[in-house]
Amino acid sequence: MKAVYIRKYGAFEPLKTEEVANPALTDDTVLVHIRAAAVNYSNVAIVTGKPFIAR
Repeated sequence: MKAVYIRKYGAFEPLKTEEVANPALTDDTVLVHIRAAAVNYSNVAIVTGKPFIAR
């Protein structure tokens, strides 16, 4: 499965996807397939560390 990781605070560089193993499922869990996700200002503020309260 593919995942997008942000590894550190700082410049908002182009996002990169990585292949990761599917999580182990148990009887009381589900795996949800996500086709698209939005990135908005609060996501950018958290990555860049501005404002501090966003962290």
